[in-house]
Amino acid sequence: MNLRNAKPDDLDFILALEARREYRDLIYRWPRERHLAALEDPEHLHLLAEAEGGPLGFAILSGLTTPERSVELRRIALADPGRGLGRAFLQAVIRKTFEELKA
Repeated sequence: MNLRNAKPDDLDFILALEARREYRDLIYRWPRERHLAALEDPEHLHLLAEAEGGPLGFAILSGLTTPERSVELRRIALADPGRGLGRAFLQAVIRKTFEELKA
């Protein structure tokens, strides 16, 4: 699994995942414009988990510019839950948050 910063080209995948019926009560949905604004805002970070076959899921972190360095995991979702990838994805997000972003 590779973890990288999401780009505007990734928004179709992210929006489709947010819109899934089974995630309706679990994931707050943003419109495309809000995601685009967040991609440009240093306060937020969209992360994409991917493998050779394509994207696996996404996460959104917020609070990156606060003086307290208190980063919030705003959203995390997998395209194909139940395959044992969630734990690895969350651990990669946590490593990035504390090691790279210095939360």
